[in-house]
Amino acid sequence: MKKYILEVKNLCKKYGNTIVLQQVSLSVPTGSIYGLIGENGAGKTTLFRILAGLSRQTSGQVVLVNANTEAEIIKQRRNIGFMIEAPALYPNLSVLENLYISQLQYCGKKDIDYANQTLELVGLYGQKQKKAKHLSLGMKQRLSLAVALLHDPKLLILDERPTGLTQWELWHLGNCF
Repeated sequence: MKKYILEVKNLCKKYGNTIVLQQVSLSVPTGSIYGLIGENGAGKTTLFRILAGLSRQTSGQVVLVNANTEAEIIKQRRNIGFMIEAPALYPNLSVLENLYISQLQYCGKKDIDYANQTLELVGLYGQKQKKAKHLSLGMKQRLSLAVALLHDPKLLILDERPTGLTQWELWHLGNCF
């Protein structure tokens, strides 16, 4: 029997009279790389916002890492790395300081070695002292990806492919889980 890290069953989302998601169902097997492809406005970001807990579905069910009640899903979100929409960074702090703040938020402690390993993984180790406001868009996205990876998530959700990451780098990241 296949194990799924994420299942979505008949998910619907309405804003007023506008239907954004209608009867969306999908199952993502554990250990897989899964992509959603669709036109702008197809509802991909809305789906990801629901999974992240930033929005609520109108109807349907979400099962995250075998959790299906609201209380269990809230706990399991700590096992998910999200990179949705624009990177939320502290512009006046360095790359490394941004990671430290995220570590304190997600893990409750600062781990210098793991922060450095994560920066190495996303190709920002050499930029760790640079202030976030001085990074290019691609580097900001890499930093946002590092934040999403920082707590060693069981599931990584990327709304958009980070600018500047090659297919090989994405494949390599997928194999780190």
